[in-house]
Amino acid sequence: MARFPQQFQETGHLFEERVLGMCLVKGTKFVPWNDAMMLVRKSQPKQKSRILRQVEVEVRKLAGVQVELFTAVGSALDFFHGIDCFAVSGNAVVTMDLTKNPNKDSGKAHLVIGEDEVENISGLAGRISRELKSQLLRKAA
Repeated sequence: MARFPQQFQETGHLFEERVLGMCLVKGTKFVPWNDAMMLVRKSQPKQKSRILRQVEVEVRKLAGVQVELFTAVGSALDFFHGIDCFAVSGNAVVTMDLTKNPNKDSGKAHLVIGEDEVENISGLAGRISRELKSQLLRKAA
């Protein structure tokens, strides 16, 4: 079976945008991490992507806590800090980096999420909720 030429394959950025949606604030200049997080939280699209909504609901069920997921795609948090999205519950934050690179296993984010993982909502939510619970336990101690 013939593959599409490279110029017709989905780029990493388009993959992130399709899965997570775009943050409304663009990241053309460096912004310190805490400021970038605040800007992203205030600049969410009116509608979350289907996958982001489904994962958020599933993480709430699995973690047993209130949690909110945010897209950072296109923001300074994405370009300068390597964070495509993050989950927040209380004072715990789990950062995520989506990738099309099957060999990428580490980055600046808590979790590196491969292309093959995004459609497995329960598996992805399980990873996020385990990291979230771990952080909440450490911060409570």
